[in-house]
This record gives sequence, C-alpha cells and structure tokens, in this order.
Amino acid sequence: MSISGIAGRVTDGALAGILMPPAVDRNADSTHLPGQSDTLSERSQDSVTLSAEARKLGTSSDAPGFKDFNGLTEEQRKEVEKLKETDQKVRAHEQAHLAAAGGLAKGSPHFDYAIGPDGRQYAVGGEVSIDTSAVPGDPEATLQKARQIERAADAPGDPSPQDEQVAAAAAAMAQEAEAELSSRRSAATGGLISVFA
Repeated sequence: MSISGIAGRVTDGALAGILMPPAVDRNADSTHLPGQSDTLSERSQDSVTLSAEARKLGTSSDAPGFKDFNGLTEEQRKEVEKLKETDQKVRAHEQAHLAAAGGLAKGSPHFDYAIGPDGRQYAVGGEVSIDTSAVPGDPEATLQKARQIERAADAPGDPSPQDEQVAAAAAAMAQEAEAELSSRRSAATGGLISVFA
C-alpha cells in the first residue's frame, strides 16, 4: 500500500504506527464528530496529521523502499530513462529510412514495443517496409530505384545488420541493371566501340 497526497512521497509501510488519528475538534458538540453532521455544508473534513518522523520519511530519498512522486524506485526510473532513449533512437532511425525511401515506402514505420515500469509503451525496434523489386523491362529505372533503396538502407547513421543486407541487395540489383544497360548499349551499336584519341 502506498500513501500519497498531502504527505507527498511516502514509502510502502513506512508509516505504520506513525500516523496520528484524524483530528477531532474538542470544542465541538460531542454528538457531532467530523463527517457525522446532517447536512453536507456542516460536515467537517477528516484530516491526517503526520509525526515529524513520518514527514521526514515522506520526503527523504534515503527511506527504505523509497519511491518518487510517480511511484517508481530509482532503479525503475533509470530503466524508464533507458527506454525513453532507446525509443527516441529507434524512432529517429526509422524516420531516416522513411524519409530516404520516399515513394518506395509501403506505409508508416512499424514498431516493436516494450512496456516500461511506468506502464507506458516504448519503441525498442522497428522497420520501414519498402518496395525492393526491380522495374520489369526497364534497367535504367531499376538502376535508379536500386540507388534509392541503398540510400534508404544507409540513411541512419547507425545501420543495423538488416539495413546492411538491404543495402548489399540493392547494390547487387544496381550492378545487374548496369550490366543489362551495358548489354543493351552494346547490342544497339552492333558491338562496335568508338575510341577517340
């Protein structure tokens, strides 16, 4: 159980036996204790008074089992910070792919998520699907497309092993397209090559 509110930060179980009972107005009519009046406007509110020891425990990060204002331990806060950093890197990485892919991208990035100790989702992996097929019957367009795929794969400053594989496949597709273009040029000139000195 965690107590918060007026007391601020409070440790689990740290206040057992330290809380004082609700304040009672000793001058009030003995038949009307706090919260026992007939009308809402006449009701007084119960309050909790903390001893000096409880106030100290409630605001000290040295208290056993300390949790900060949002209920996380120091270790959990560190984990959340790491997850936030990873989330930002993953999103920036995939955005770089998306921007470089342009019209080759097949929709928005897809992310893999982890749930942090704070209950929120953080991106820990992702991908951008792009069209990596050759352009049938058009080696020039295939060459341009392969170069764009390679740029998209290499766009992040820290390409993943999968990014490197995509870039290598795009480079191979570009080489095939260049070979096809060279073959077509050679066939168009009848295999003659002009040499100028």
